[in-house]
Amino acid sequence: NLISPKHVVSRWVEKQKFSDPQTHFIAISEMVKGHMKEFYAVAEERMTLIYNGVDVERFRPACSEQKSDARASLALPKDKVIFSLVAHNFRLKGLAELVKAAALVSKESEDFLIVVAGKGKRKKYEAQIKALGLSRYFHFLGSVSEPELVYQATDVYLQPTWYDPCSLVVLEAMAAGLPVITTEFNGASELIENELSGYVIDTPSNIEALASGMKALLDQDQRIRVGQKARAKIEPYTLKRNYEAMLQAFETHGKIGSS
Repeated sequence: NLISPKHVVSRWVEKQKFSDPQTHFIAISEMVKGHMKEFYAVAEERMTLIYNGVDVERFRPACSEQKSDARASLALPKDKVIFSLVAHNFRLKGLAELVKAAALVSKESEDFLIVVAGKGKRKKYEAQIKALGLSRYFHFLGSVSEPELVYQATDVYLQPTWYDPCSLVVLEAMAAGLPVITTEFNGASELIENELSGYVIDTPSNIEALASGMKALLDQDQRIRVGQKARAKIEPYTLKRNYEAMLQAFETHGKIGSS
């Protein structure tokens, strides 16, 4: 395969950045730290871990009235368990795998709906959904300017991603009091205690594990327990905490890079 000049220059710039011994790096997850060590030989002492911050006031658990209003606003049913995914790159975020998992869940329950928000290319996924006879279980919202409205209308957040350094959307959903199902390929999974404050599966291709987590969260009591623990876990990771940690890193190390 041919490599474009743009790709060559990009890799050269990237290499120069990581090879500069005067640069200290902010990693937004342990996963990212590991990748920086493995692929760029960045020493441990040249890295500081600072997780993303989230607006815990904007993203808060919804009361029953807020949930009802949000569902009405988005024209969603009141009587189903609603799972959601907010993404633009549907392939990267595991939508194809999610459709396969929904097929397994539908064998045990018909009382659920998966809402997909974002401006990703959906034609092939709609075809996949139709071919599996799952059209009634999926609803595409398109681009949404207020993601908190999606969380308010939602019971569970899904992100079976193939790669996320530390998904801010997952942190927002946790702050909104939602149980989250994601993968080990998401740095944000490091803030989830598996089956206590969320569900972490090894890979998006583990369809059975994804479906198992979804089926467990069809139970209202389990959703409430996990959602409350998710909110409690993420509450300390505020924007203020993130700002103060970044400021401390700049004061301590001077020249900062990020990844």
